[in-house]
Amino acid sequence: MFLIWSGLGFVIPLSLFACVTILEAACSEAITKGHNWPYAVSCVFTGLIAKAVANWRVKQPNKRLQDPATGQTIIVLRNDALFFIPVKYWTPILMVAAILLMANP
Repeated sequence: MFLIWSGLGFVIPLSLFACVTILEAACSEAITKGHNWPYAVSCVFTGLIAKAVANWRVKQPNKRLQDPATGQTIIVLRNDALFFIPVKYWTPILMVAAILLMANP
């Protein structure tokens, strides 16, 4: 499986893996066995992390590069995405995934 990301898009699968690992380590197997709530909680936390990353990146200024020969200024826009979906859209995607996980016993 390939992970296609640009910019800080790698934060989403990394934080999802970390949240699932922490929740499974913190809870006993008897509590989590046969239940989807640890994965739903992990999706919620990862969605909040994605929202924080997206808000942080919006506040940062874009890079301005100037060509010394011509004097033209080029603005390099930030592009943070996972599977070609911008990071700011991963929060609602993960929240819907959490709802679907909780609805399916």
